[in-house]
Amino acid sequence: MRHLHPAFWLASFILAVCVGWHVVVADALHTRQAVPPPQVPARGTPQSPQPTFRVQIDLVQVDVIATGADGRFANDLKQGDFELLEDGKPQQIATFQLVDVPIRGNAEAAATFALSPPDVRSNAAGMTGRVYLIVLDDIRTPFDKSMFGRTVATRFVQQYMEPGDTGAVVFTSGRRDVSQEFTSDRRLLQASIDKFAGRVGDPELEPALAASDEHGIRGVVSTLAALAQSLGARTAGGRKACVYIGPGFPVVQPGGTRPINAAEYRDLAAAANRANVTFYTMDPAGLSTVADAASASSAQLDAVAVQNAVEAAHEGLQWLAVDTGGFAVPNSNNFDRPFERIRRETSSYYLLGYYPTQQKEGSNHTIAVRLRKPGITVRARAGYTVPKASARSSVALRAKNVPAVLLPALDTPLPAIGIRFSAAAAVFNGAPGSPRWASVVIEIDGRDLDTSGKGGAEVGIIALDKSDAVKGHDVRHVDLALDPAGLARVQQAGLRVQARVPLDGDVKALRIAIADSGTPRVGSLSVDVAISDFNNDAVSMSGVLLTDARALQVPTTNADEELRKMLGGPVSTRREFQSAEPIGWAAEIYEKAGATRDVRVTTVIEGSDKRLAFRREERHPPSEPRNARGGIQVTGQAGLTDVPPGSYVLRIEALVAGARQPITREVSFRVRN
Repeated sequence: MRHLHPAFWLASFILAVCVGWHVVVADALHTRQAVPPPQVPARGTPQSPQPTFRVQIDLVQVDVIATGADGRFANDLKQGDFELLEDGKPQQIATFQLVDVPIRGNAEAAATFALSPPDVRSNAAGMTGRVYLIVLDDIRTPFDKSMFGRTVATRFVQQYMEPGDTGAVVFTSGRRDVSQEFTSDRRLLQASIDKFAGRVGDPELEPALAASDEHGIRGVVSTLAALAQSLGARTAGGRKACVYIGPGFPVVQPGGTRPINAAEYRDLAAAANRANVTFYTMDPAGLSTVADAASASSAQLDAVAVQNAVEAAHEGLQWLAVDTGGFAVPNSNNFDRPFERIRRETSSYYLLGYYPTQQKEGSNHTIAVRLRKPGITVRARAGYTVPKASARSSVALRAKNVPAVLLPALDTPLPAIGIRFSAAAAVFNGAPGSPRWASVVIEIDGRDLDTSGKGGAEVGIIALDKSDAVKGHDVRHVDLALDPAGLARVQQAGLRVQARVPLDGDVKALRIAIADSGTPRVGSLSVDVAISDFNNDAVSMSGVLLTDARALQVPTTNADEELRKMLGGPVSTRREFQSAEPIGWAAEIYEKAGATRDVRVTTVIEGSDKRLAFRREERHPPSEPRNARGGIQVTGQAGLTDVPPGSYVLRIEALVAGARQPITREVSFRVRN
């Protein structure tokens, strides 16, 4: 299949990264009776307001970087300081927002990442973190230069992505088996990067691709355009950085029989500008390739031709970056300064929105942003093209019973923030003859729901495998026709929704979408999950569930009574606790099918400074009864009375007799005064 046009492969990737499709729908579940009697607690200290990004079909949004003479971002500008023009005509600025995401720095970010990745995801902050799409050009990269691409991408992910940032890894060949959709887990991003290998001269490919292969060059250009278009269609507002790592592509192919023409290149630049995607392009093997060309005469090669080809490809990198508001790094072995600049530019900018007077499909429009304050330089995209009417989503084509309001949100792993909620998922083994299942707990901010007494919410969950086939689902309706006291409690304390999602095979992520029945508000997010081979591994463990002293204060629909008894309280998504606040946990340990041996379990709570706050060891002999799933239940509680504020990890280790390495599960949390 290697002879297929690269556009085909990237089209497949776009589906893999941005779309969950084979959705089967269960009957709607009405859960009015599940809301407990009112007992309204005080909400915690309100969080500082975070920037949010509005979505509207005819709203054009432009991100603007403003810098002073010293090169630093000017963060004190007001809406009246800006003048925005479309096709030379002044436009009224309808939305104005300063986005200024703090930069922790490499050391602090690395220390935070040293803890276990968070098991709870929240869309409350929306896309206020940075959004990075890392594009690894395996079509154009020589096989013997693969290490350069892996090294540079690794440095960017490990040193310049911070907690809260979201990233995805894309191969221009569109390979789904090695790409990674949007996630905040750097381990998953790194696993994808480690699989990168250039396809030019790959000894495993016959016939091998050539660096001058015109088919591949044209394919990279067209598929980058498709990728930018897809990213823009599925993400709202905000600055989206596309970090392209590869040798580049000539805008005009030297000596080619069918050179890339200006129209194709304009399509790429227009798609990126329309989607508000900024390209940062870099060739990590640039200096090495130039050196190869300089010494090519010893191998009786045409060094001038090689040099010209390299420069032509780098010209494409320059044009794409400049035309989309980014910059290019074609010849460098030091990427720290460019990476720091990318982080800075995606951290601080102004987001301006306006409603244009003309929205004719396919029409092109120029944009100009001016500043009424002297001494400050502004940089913004130069224009946009009005897209054609959107095609029906892939989810809609394959799932006939999903509420239409959920479809756009289920189309993307990036969060929608119309309804704020947090979610956690823990995978458990099934009883003999039954599939594995995920315990999913969702806690919704009640202020985003219709609490008029006539409202309701649609909740949809789909489980996706590595190929983005749906391997499980749960769709339900939550009735909010409650009495006034119940409505007041939901609005103040929130609403918890629990579900058991059966998993038919390996699953990498869950996508969750919630829509308010009476308003246009929709929220969504994606949760990464890890699954063990419960029946074949010598010892394996479920996910870890947590509860806390405040969990009872949140009304719960369709409560999972079995898990509630295990924990001693409702499953909670809270991961930030007060000093001296008790918490509880529960998990299950499974042995290989048919085996029953001595299992030793060690549970610890450890700070980021390795300070031990809790430790307990227990032994489960072969004679101890297992539950219906063949599991050993591990539960515990800790008061956190003498635990100082800081970051902590709850770690459960299980070691079966005769094994050398334990199986481990971790949950990170914070303690505050």
